[in-house]
Order: sequence, then C-alpha cells, then structure tokens
Amino acid sequence: DSTDLDVQMVDVDKVAGTKHLYFAVLNAVHAFKRGTNISRSLAMEFLLYVSAQKQISEAIKVMGVGPKTRNVVIVAVGKNEHSITEFASRLPVLGVESDERLLDQWDDKKVSKLLSLFKISDKELDAMRGKRASREQAIQKLILERMALLSTVG
Repeated sequence: DSTDLDVQMVDVDKVAGTKHLYFAVLNAVHAFKRGTNISRSLAMEFLLYVSAQKQISEAIKVMGVGPKTRNVVIVAVGKNEHSITEFASRLPVLGVESDERLLDQWDDKKVSKLLSLFKISDKELDAMRGKRASREQAIQKLILERMALLSTVG
C-alpha cells in the first residue's frame, strides 16, 4: 500500500553522493524514533537533514526542485519492502528514467554549487583535505558533519 510511503524529490546537482542521501534518511528516521523530529512528516524531516537546515523554508530553498531542475532523485522510505517495490515499479509509467550513476558524478559546476549551498569555506575544505581526502570526499564529509550537527543542536 503506497500510503505506507514517504516520498521526497531533490535536485541531483545538490546531492553530495549516495552517502549524503543515505545519512539524511537515516538521521530523519532516527529523529522520529527518538521523538526529536522537527517536522510532522518523514519526507520533510529528510529534506531538513539532506539540506542541513533547521527551517523548512530554508530546506526547500537549498534542496528543492525548481523550474531549472533537470535531474531529480526520488527518495522513498516505506514501512516495508513491498510498498517501495510497488512504488518503484510505477515510475517508468510516469516517464521516469533511472540512472543511479548521476548521484556520484561530480564536475566543477556541482562542486561550486555544493560549496555555496552548504556554505563551505576554503579554510574548512583545506583542513578536511589535509586528511588525504579528495575534494569530493572532503565536501561530502563536511556536509555529513553539518547534517549530524542538526540532531545535536537544540
């Protein structure tokens, strides 16, 4: 039953890889389990975590899908595997093409967008890269840190 699903769409160009999505979902689910969720729906809580924002309006500005969005990732969280499989089976009917490789593709435009959206300074990036991380790994780690801080800041 598809009512067992929470679904959210975000712009792929604003996602720092598969881990970014995975940990946003994990944090959102844990927030609901702990009763520390900010929003009333899991889909919106996911948007807060994936954007590393505490305000829903800011989360939408940061990660939302707009008229210029060309590629989206659809995140569905369900109570059971059947509801997710059923939902996924309907996507081709909507003309949705699946290409998971887009999540982990990086170019200079995406890097610039992520640095700007998540307000990552050169100093932060250099400090993280000093730990032998690639530019992409450093950006991803800094974004994951910002997401983790959401669950600890009151």
